[in-house]
Amino acid sequence: MKHRPRIPNSLRPALPGAMAGITVLLVVGFAIGTAVDSALGATGEDDGSRSILADGAGNRALALGGAYAAIADDASAVIWNPGGLGWLQRREFQASHTNLIGLGFNEQYASFVLPSWRWGVGSFTFRRFGVDGIEQRDSRNLLLADDLTYAETEFTLAYGRQLATAWALGGGLKLRRHCLGDFNDSGLGIDLGLMVKPGQAAGVGERWAENLTVGLSVRNAIEPSLRLDQEQVPDPTGIRIGSSYKHPLGKEGWVLGTLDVEKTRELNNHLHMGLEVCLVPALSLRTGLNRGTLVAGMGVQWQDIGIDYIFENLTDNPIHRFGVSFQFGPSRDEKQMAARTEAERDLQKRLASEFIRRNDERRIELLQRARAALELGRTDEAAELVAMIKVIDPENEQVLELEIGILRQEAQALADVDDFAGTIVVLSHLLELAPGDSKATLMLARIRNASDSRTARTEEIRSYLDQAMDNFAAGKLLDAKAGFDRVLALDPNDSEARSMVERTALVISGRVNDLLEHARVLGRAGNFPEAHEKLKTAQVLDPENHDLASTRTWLNRLEKEDRMPDPVETASEEPKIETTEPAVLLPVAPVGPPPVTQSQKREMAEMYERGMTAMQNGSADQAVHFWELVWSIDPAFQQVSEYLKQYYLTRGMEAFVAGKLQDAVRSWENAVRVSPDDSKARGYLQRAQDQIKRLEKMAG
Repeated sequence: MKHRPRIPNSLRPALPGAMAGITVLLVVGFAIGTAVDSALGATGEDDGSRSILADGAGNRALALGGAYAAIADDASAVIWNPGGLGWLQRREFQASHTNLIGLGFNEQYASFVLPSWRWGVGSFTFRRFGVDGIEQRDSRNLLLADDLTYAETEFTLAYGRQLATAWALGGGLKLRRHCLGDFNDSGLGIDLGLMVKPGQAAGVGERWAENLTVGLSVRNAIEPSLRLDQEQVPDPTGIRIGSSYKHPLGKEGWVLGTLDVEKTRELNNHLHMGLEVCLVPALSLRTGLNRGTLVAGMGVQWQDIGIDYIFENLTDNPIHRFGVSFQFGPSRDEKQMAARTEAERDLQKRLASEFIRRNDERRIELLQRARAALELGRTDEAAELVAMIKVIDPENEQVLELEIGILRQEAQALADVDDFAGTIVVLSHLLELAPGDSKATLMLARIRNASDSRTARTEEIRSYLDQAMDNFAAGKLLDAKAGFDRVLALDPNDSEARSMVERTALVISGRVNDLLEHARVLGRAGNFPEAHEKLKTAQVLDPENHDLASTRTWLNRLEKEDRMPDPVETASEEPKIETTEPAVLLPVAPVGPPPVTQSQKREMAEMYERGMTAMQNGSADQAVHFWELVWSIDPAFQQVSEYLKQYYLTRGMEAFVAGKLQDAVRSWENAVRVSPDDSKARGYLQRAQDQIKRLEKMAG
């Protein structure tokens, strides 16, 4: 019983598509090439007018029948299609040596490529073909010498560059030299090449578009012309058009089909075809048809070292060729990524350093202005400046001295108008900041005695009032309110207790409004747990607040939808909290965005680089414009969120110091938008909103 060979399951899905694509590629190419050859009456002979070096070099390319114009992905690219240089990633050295035993022929080839992500890919190639033992005879056919040598040598300096993801262009300048006995001459020539992935260039996002490549090369676009005796003999221009298709095979392998049609000026059309199969990365099997000659070979890859073998089935004398290649160093993409990472690190350090420097300058300026205002007795102005300093630097030690001075002046001003309750509150604040301040302690005792003298209080009422005052000063508003209510229950005519009940109610109302506004900001940023905590605190302070229920309903609906709100759709649905702040509608990033397409990735990379260039050139606003576009597609792309956050923090600080509080709030809301988890941005925003509320209260 005969057994059919079994194909591994891992290869079954790949084989039909791969073989179908390659079969169509080869059959159509063969038909076109044959038809062209027949129409031109091709004989397959060049009549000796073309240089022997036109047959090419590089054992992988030769093993594929010379059908390499649409592959050209190694150091031999300059020979087959200089455009392929533009896609090379790593530095590579390739060399081979061949002796045609018994015929006196020998051939040497070496090539080195040096890719640079910034400047493109450079290449240097050396080739030589030599013949020994040539006879020299006179006009009577008498032997004059039998040891003449003939050699063709070529040096090529080439350059290639990737123009876009789907395009690459290259060219090479070559020096050709011929030597025959005592005769020799040299000439210059130029080769050109173009590579394109037509599917990608057309915007096709399918996988096959990445695997289909078309190549066009022009050999001797400028023909090297040499003269060994009397006449100049040019090496004719040749055009090569090729296509290749690479299809995955299994997990790590592939199958590659390729064909070229070659046309040399005034000479014949030639067809080149090749097929490569790789089941494991370490071994590739190759075969091809080179102008009717069957070739075959294999390549073995071990880490960065490659060894290639090729067999050419020539009628007179089959040829065996061996070659070796070395790849070394990081790839061009790795170098670009490393350079980009370093540039990003430098930019981030520069932005952070600039932010710190400007903050230091603003802090010094504000401290000087606050001291001057305090010396002139303008306590409101000094208090406002101190509040601004605390936004920039909450832990600044010099602020304590200023706050104590402001509170001392405020307490004295209230005492002068016999506002004992207000004076007691201010002095309590002062003693919290400076517990050992003897002047404040004596003044507080004196004011309390004066208050007790004005209103006859029992020891019990005095105790309740003092405790309530202390709680008010410590921010324990509910305890303070309960204490003042108890005093009024015992003595409804206590004017100071009644005044403090009203003050406490106003402070609670302001605190609740601040908490609700902060909850809305956190909700827009998607930070629902912290937003709910703010609502809980507000409910404890004032369960009857009419804005509390609407804010909770809006936040619950937003969390249930599990997406960020669209400003246009939800602005009218947000709870209306009485405030003088203008509505700020910010663009937001949706949660769970659709997958980013390849074209979007390319667009983001381009805009990101343009933003980096603009920032390095000092155009911060232009840079932010590009980075905002990137962020709108993918907030996690590179360091774009960090850059935007630093920009908005800096802009907000500049506006805040200039007194443009609403502009500062907008900038810091943008900082929270692009970086919702950043505590510094959220702290600035909250303190700025508190400052706005404070100024509103002072104004009315």
